[in-house]
Amino acid sequence: MKIAFTICSNNYLAQAKILVDSFFEHNPKEDYIFIIGLCDRKSTRIDYSIFDNCTLIEIEDLQISNFKDMCLKYNIIELNTSIKPFLFSYLFEKFDAELIYYFDPDICIFNTVSIIEEEMSEFDVLLTPHIYTPIPLDGHIPQENIFLNYGLYNLGFLALKNSAITHEMLKWWSNKLEEKCIDNP
Repeated sequence: MKIAFTICSNNYLAQAKILVDSFFEHNPKEDYIFIIGLCDRKSTRIDYSIFDNCTLIEIEDLQISNFKDMCLKYNIIELNTSIKPFLFSYLFEKFDAELIYYFDPDICIFNTVSIIEEEMSEFDVLLTPHIYTPIPLDGHIPQENIFLNYGLYNLGFLALKNSAITHEMLKWWSNKLEEKCIDNP
């Protein structure tokens, strides 16, 4: 089984809807489950039935032990980001998936993800670097040192294979994000 998912709060569901629809425009529904991790409470003012081609999982389902503290210290973007490894772990456990893709909710898919699956036959983790080549020292922005603040990798996309290496990485990452998911360069 293969899963694709995103995480968002209610205010970002329109973007997530475009992501889900574009994903299934290019990938067969019978091959994937698409999950929206709702980092929020459901609202009576939102018609969630429009998400008929995916499953919504509410944050309470993850049972993150430190979640109330995380809500108090993180802004909405940090909070949505901080639950990513917890949702990966939850999905691996609940669905016993062989492969899980994460996409930021404001991504639109324009092709099949089969090329990613080819790469994942060889690797446990697939990341997107912010840059592929050195940036010249020309006085323009961005400069390479900016990545010391934001990281070498853009986690708007991440693919993980169900493996011992992946599960160890998720434990480490979960521990870090319970306390250290602050956007304060």
